[in-house]
Amino acid sequence: MKNKKRFTKLAALALAATMLVGSASVVSAQEVKNVKEDTLRGALCPDCGYGQMVVKYGKWQSTGYGQVKCSHYPYGTDKVRYEQRIVGSQCNYCGVYLKDRTEKRTIFVECHGYH
Repeated sequence: MKNKKRFTKLAALALAATMLVGSASVVSAQEVKNVKEDTLRGALCPDCGYGQMVVKYGKWQSTGYGQVKCSHYPYGTDKVRYEQRIVGSQCNYCGVYLKDRTEKRTIFVECHGYH
């Protein structure tokens, strides 16, 4: 029983020491106040120079169907649907929209596999 209490105390001491070392890297509130306000916000609009660019995700849209090797059985195929969406940034002041990238994904639809 004494060993269990001793282990608990040592574990608590180790946790406290870890927290103390980790807190040394915390930035003080005064340091945050010294940072320019623009660096804490999103990127400024390249068009108007006033508004902030906000990330906008388009809706997933189907780009077609296909078949891939079955992931469930050794033979056969799985029917899949391919989708994509556009991701961009829009200014919250003037409304200008900049396309950043296109994301793609594959969605499982039906298994046509067999043994």
